Amino acid sequence: MSEGTQVLTAAAFAADGSAYQDAENYMSTYGDDILGQSIFLNAVATEDVTQYGYNYEDGYYDPNYDIGQEVWLAGDGAYVYQDAYNEAYFSDLADVAQFIALSAISDDAGVDQYAENYAENYWASGESTNNIGQEITGAATGGDASYQDFYNYADLYYGDLSTYNVTQINTATLSATDYADQYLYNWIDWYNTHTGSIAMDILGDASADSVYQYHENWVEVYY
Repeated sequence: MSEGTQVLTAAAFAADGSAYQDAENYMSTYGDDILGQSIFLNAVATEDVTQYGYNYEDGYYDPNYDIGQEVWLAGDGAYVYQDAYNEAYFSDLADVAQFIALSAISDDAGVDQYAENYAENYWASGESTNNIGQEITGAATGGDASYQDFYNYADLYYGDLSTYNVTQINTATLSATDYADQYLYNWIDWYNTHTGSIAMDILGDASADSVYQYHENWVEVYY
């Protein structure tokens, strides 16, 4: 049994200009591991704020795999762009927990927020019990026009005759002056011989002069 932790933390303050932050954690392991990846970014600027956070882990063939991934982005500026992504590939007997939290305040143009949790059982042989939890929470306030696109995706095409317990939560609030555009997705690819449980929850709130929302819980079953 091995354990590994990666943590990236950064704070930026631009008194007269823009702030740019880009953080990435990468791991490639061979199972029987307890792993954690965390990114914490905070930025305040008088002009634009741009933030990227990316966690990647590939567990390969070996089973007994526990991975926790989290990205926290907080930005305050004239325009705020945030992009967060957790990505994990695993085998059998896996526990996967992925979390993204975005917070942004704009005093001019608006906010663009993108977030995705992606977990795939690419290396699974089958006949195992696995637990997957994916959650995204986002808040965007202010500006003329703002946009949110949040996606939880569990790709469980492989691992014949396995049990998967999956929970997906997608929560977002969006407030702008002129236009608010919000897309929230929970998606699962599921092989027909799997057993287990699925819980999907979406809660979206948006306000502006003009609002567009599209929210989707989707399970695709393969034979």
